[in-house]
Amino acid sequence: MSVVPPIKGMMRTRFYKTLTFSFAFGSSFAWAFWYFYHVPRVQIRDAYYAKINANKE
Repeated sequence: MSVVPPIKGMMRTRFYKTLTFSFAFGSSFAWAFWYFYHVPRVQIRDAYYAKINANKE
């Protein structure tokens, strides 16, 4: 009998926790970037070009 019992499945458990954490936070940050940075910038750009087209006509 060994003094320290063998730890089985520790690497697998840590891998799944890390993978889940990565997907969750990656998806959250991607969503936040898209809706709080990208979409407002596109709306500003579209409004600018609409204003230019309105002035041409």
